[in-house]
Amino acid sequence: MKLAQKHYRLLSIIKERGSVPSSVKPVVRKELSEMGLVEFLLGDEWMREKERYKLTPRGREILDEYDFNLAANAFKSTCQGKRNSS
Repeated sequence: MKLAQKHYRLLSIIKERGSVPSSVKPVVRKELSEMGLVEFLLGDEWMREKERYKLTPRGREILDEYDFNLAANAFKSTCQGKRNSS
């Protein structure tokens, strides 16, 4: 499964907020929904938009793996920069 930066961005927003209204990035959200990474839920009555989407366990797993790889790459870059400058 190949995800673009726009997919990871929306997954991160959903993880941070817990859920997002269905009107947020509908095309990207639809793609993520078809991949099984986000799922529909009916929010609480107090929410302005009750139709919302949240991460599935698989979506959270993919996002956590992506975040780990970003951190690992940043660490490698930092270590290589120190070694090359010595």
